[in-house]
Amino acid sequence: FTANKNYGSKSGMGLRLNSRKTWPPAASEWGIALKAVIMETILLEKKNTENDNSQAGVGTWSRVNDLDSLLTFGVKPDMDHCSDPNALEALDTLYMDYKPPYPINVIITPSSLEMYNRLFVFLLRMLRMGVVSRHIYRLLHDRYLIDDKDTVEDKNLAQKFRFEAQQFISALQGYTFDVAVSSTWSHFEKYLKKVKKELKFQLAREHSYGASPLDSHSDSLSTDITDDIEENNDDDNNECVRDLESLRAYHNHVLDRMLFQCLLVKEQEPITEILNRIQTLILEFAKHLQIRRSRTFDVHMRLEYWRKIKNLYDQFRSHVGTLIKTLIALEEKGGGRMSNIISTFRFLVK
Repeated sequence: FTANKNYGSKSGMGLRLNSRKTWPPAASEWGIALKAVIMETILLEKKNTENDNSQAGVGTWSRVNDLDSLLTFGVKPDMDHCSDPNALEALDTLYMDYKPPYPINVIITPSSLEMYNRLFVFLLRMLRMGVVSRHIYRLLHDRYLIDDKDTVEDKNLAQKFRFEAQQFISALQGYTFDVAVSSTWSHFEKYLKKVKKELKFQLAREHSYGASPLDSHSDSLSTDITDDIEENNDDDNNECVRDLESLRAYHNHVLDRMLFQCLLVKEQEPITEILNRIQTLILEFAKHLQIRRSRTFDVHMRLEYWRKIKNLYDQFRSHVGTLIKTLIALEEKGGGRMSNIISTFRFLVK
């Protein structure tokens, strides 16, 4: 991963997936790289709040300042399937380790942290695929990669594959971050703000009249949470947030919802397998372009090389078509709620 100024990144992780001889890196190398990521995030958040003198800004500064002692990254042992830097699973060996203080540890439990880690691995794959798509673009615009001995058909094939792969990754990232994660989390934050606001009102009324804030708060919140959740998911049936235990349950529901939107629940495994295969084909395409950059091909090797590229492209098109058909079938049966992701990918099979 290299630096990305769009995300406020200055140094990147510096792990060099494409050029290193051994994988995965040693734990010490992981530790240095990931510590830098955490510190960079903290500095960025501090920069965003340094001009905010409000109470909220001061609170954010305090929370971010303590983040490096609460959040760490770990490396899972015995992950043999992550030993290939070109594989989709290359970064699956990573996990987040968060030690929430009380009373947050009542809400963020080991089981919810496991859900966060499933989302973390998935989102890390998404970010990596974005890096790969940019790498493919740079390779195909390298004047040393494709020469005059390659036919016009071969050059057009490579550019077409590059364009469609980049469109697929861009669409997948857009859906994942904007719809599956951001939209769902925004509903969660919106409701928590509503709870906070109404609790303050009820506490003030309790102070004046001696009423119980939770009892009088329950009916209004029950209606509010029903409206909010139904907007995001038609078949949710959750109780209102009235204490830490109900907040924990609602928080887990939100994580379940994001896992579903990211196609990470068990019932969606056939779809996930197709999606993983598509991403693997794009990684294979990038690998072949990288090989071509470092080797000189004779006539036979050149023919074999372009045969492999065409085979990868044909499989890519086939799997994208299968993915769309599967999503449409689920939507028509009424068990998928896949309209957002269908519209995201439909243009690729026109």
